[in-house]
Amino acid sequence: AKVTETVQEQILKAMDGRTQRWVALNSKIPESDFSKKLKGKQKFTQEEIDAINDVLKVKIKLSA
Repeated sequence: AKVTETVQEQILKAMDGRTQRWVALNSKIPESDFSKKLKGKQKFTQEEIDAINDVLKVKIKLSA
């Protein structure tokens, strides 16, 4: 069985050493929200994922 990574895991991997602050600022997501969402306390919206993908040059998809 293929192990699927969570959205959070995919983002962390894609950050590749960049800080949460950098990603939050560049994707226009408030840093406190980004931090909560990265910890899985809240869900990312499609708009946020689109912005993160744009900033990190990746293609993360929200898991259904």
